[in-house]
Amino acid sequence: MPAGIKGGAVLRIAGLLAMGCGGSTSLLPNGPDASDQGETGATADGREGQVTDDVAQVPDDTGQEATNASGQTSDADDEGEAGMVAPGDDGSSDGPEAGADAEAGESLTDVAVSDSESSESGCADAGPCVPNGNPCKQGALACSSGVLLCAVVGNLPDGTSCGAGAVCFAGQCADCVAGSPCSPAGDPCHTGVTSCSTGRPICASTSSVADGTACTGGMCCGGQCAMCNTPDHAAAACRGSTCDFVCGAGRSACAHTCADTTSDSQACGPTCAVCPLGSMCVASQCTPVFKYGDFTPYTPCQMNGAQTFTANYLLGERVYVDTAIQLTALGVIASPAEPTSGVDGILALYTDSGGLPVSLVARTATATIAPGNSLLPVEMPVALPVGNYWIMGEYDATPSICVDNSSSNPAAYIKLGGYGSVPPTLSNVQALSGIDFNYYVVGTQ
Repeated sequence: MPAGIKGGAVLRIAGLLAMGCGGSTSLLPNGPDASDQGETGATADGREGQVTDDVAQVPDDTGQEATNASGQTSDADDEGEAGMVAPGDDGSSDGPEAGADAEAGESLTDVAVSDSESSESGCADAGPCVPNGNPCKQGALACSSGVLLCAVVGNLPDGTSCGAGAVCFAGQCADCVAGSPCSPAGDPCHTGVTSCSTGRPICASTSSVADGTACTGGMCCGGQCAMCNTPDHAAAACRGSTCDFVCGAGRSACAHTCADTTSDSQACGPTCAVCPLGSMCVASQCTPVFKYGDFTPYTPCQMNGAQTFTANYLLGERVYVDTAIQLTALGVIASPAEPTSGVDGILALYTDSGGLPVSLVARTATATIAPGNSLLPVEMPVALPVGNYWIMGEYDATPSICVDNSSSNPAAYIKLGGYGSVPPTLSNVQALSGIDFNYYVVGTQ
């Protein structure tokens, strides 16, 4: 390249000044006269000063002053004594030839902003950049008034990574850790992972949680929150995406109940049959039953005067069984006025000796005595030969049992130490007369 002012050292210097040292974007300023600077000016090879850091005097054959990076100037007439020259290939100075190419009256600043020479000066539109250190803005290098600037041309696409655990959204860098586990909103029956593709954290469903996981109103089944309606003696269980139930041990599903189909007369056997009147469910079969005692409700319940039952007393009547049976249950009929919350009671069957109860044959578990008829299964069915027996009742509070005070049937009572203590053998029993209780014995053959 010719060593003229425009095509050589001056434009390289102007380009460096336009870029600035350490990011400076200012142009060369015109400074005061510093004609004596030529006596100490730097050489082009950097021994006294560097061209890129301390832009020294540049000769102009018109005699104009050139500005250095320190704002000082020197006369071109003094160039012969100490002016900066650009070295040639052989180490000789290109200064005299450079001065010959400069146009009269043209300043260094004018040269720096010349469009035709901007590419040589180092200020040219070129390549992308990061505006103001914002990694979510799209920038492009552009020359403006001879200064190379990073101009904002738009936002990077939402979801573009802008650092560890961060993505761009609307031109700003925001926290978002892609792939982190999460719980999808409004979907308790799925697990999820975080997606940052839109620039915002979004929990995307990935898989169903385990069946049986609790959710509002039920439990998760097949990825759906299923409502459960579980009957007594059962546990909730999933069937596909619905909540069903499984009956407990010794129980079978009959419609929406879990029944003991071996003894439930309303759900007997594998078909959950309702046993006809006069029969009951025994060993999963509807079997004709035999009843002994007072199994027909008295009307009114307290016939011929009321009878008071006191808690913690064992009180009952004698009953005759005329056919050998398998004892299955004992029954009691309470007043319709008996509270639905009821009174807890236990029924027991004793042998007869000398017209009084003596030895325990069978008993029921404690149960609530509800209004009307209560048939309580004995804890263990037993063979019952023909003969006289005593059916006795014990209660934890005062019940309202139906009675007939005009009967001549024998009755008896004994005070106990507390509720639930059904003695295996009775002694010191007190006899009564003229009273019948709505007690009865049930069995099969």
